[in-house]
Amino acid sequence: CFEHLIRLLQNCRVFQEQLDCLCVSTIKALTAVKHKSPAAKEVFKERIGYIHLLEVLKSLGQPSRMLLEELLNMAVEGEHASVGIYGISNVQPLLLLIQWLPEIVSHDLQNFISDWLKRICCINKQSRTMCVNASMVIRIIETLTAHYSLHRICAENLISLLGSLGSQSMSSEELFHLIAMLRTNEPKNSHPYVVPVTRAMLTIARKQGLESALQYFNLSHSSSGIAIPTIQKWPGSAFTFNA
Repeated sequence: CFEHLIRLLQNCRVFQEQLDCLCVSTIKALTAVKHKSPAAKEVFKERIGYIHLLEVLKSLGQPSRMLLEELLNMAVEGEHASVGIYGISNVQPLLLLIQWLPEIVSHDLQNFISDWLKRICCINKQSRTMCVNASMVIRIIETLTAHYSLHRICAENLISLLGSLGSQSMSSEELFHLIAMLRTNEPKNSHPYVVPVTRAMLTIARKQGLESALQYFNLSHSSSGIAIPTIQKWPGSAFTFNA
């Protein structure tokens, strides 16, 4: 089914207005087949791949707002405007959109997508964790290196998202790439993103409230659990589990 749907897009010969409708319908069909099925999502990822899907979509020309919205819907498996109810079900379409941003000519569409990416990925701790585990931070940095193709608002939305994800978890490698991005060939000229990136790094460094644990277990799946071996004596005078 996945192969047939992708080939349909590759081989279609229709006018632009019909092409937009066909793209949207195809994305809806792909979403329906993968709906609430980790196995189907894995099959699509292995047999088709989101990189290939992106290449096919790019080959059809500039995206419409309807198509971009449908990719957001694929990520939440529902209406993206109701993300607070659904949460992220599939992070891959969001990574696809981040990669596509520099090649989207319309600044309005760039700003629209980056704003929704920020909302969806930061809706709660679980969504941020999912994005961090999918290496979204590196994808954002790679997109920001093409800053000459991004509208200022779009870039600042991405940097704000990066700060939010980084406050959840950020590796030394990711931090290194972020700092390296700010280097310029002209020592006297600072990078245009120095101020927003500095602001994001302060967000990453600041820890407030009860959600400041750096190590945690994600037990959201119905079959998740922790197996603890027999321990004769707990280390120290006490041991606390906080759930």
